[in-house]
Amino acid sequence: MSPVTKDDAPLPTYVRKIQAILPHEKPILVRRTFMRPKGEYWASPADGYDKQDVCDVLVQEGLGDYVRREFHTGQLSGYIREEIKNDRELPDALKSVLKVYEKFTISLRRS
Repeated sequence: MSPVTKDDAPLPTYVRKIQAILPHEKPILVRRTFMRPKGEYWASPADGYDKQDVCDVLVQEGLGDYVRREFHTGQLSGYIREEIKNDRELPDALKSVLKVYEKFTISLRRS
């Protein structure tokens, strides 16, 4: 009989519950603590591009306020979140040098 590996082990109940609610963002109660997933968009250079490439495109697209010597990832991600929230398309040149993705965290509140 082969040993049970980490991949074969059953997932704890709270992990299965978190996986079940991720798309729905409904809170779940685990050990007297409410857990709720929170998605947030972030931007970083796309594969094959570096920050300087992104800075060049930001300036070219009139978004030089986000550029110093390098661009500020947090501020740029805030801009991206606003654009997504308002259903505005990013310029093609910017889309080609950025990797925009949704990052999930779990917020906790004691019951």
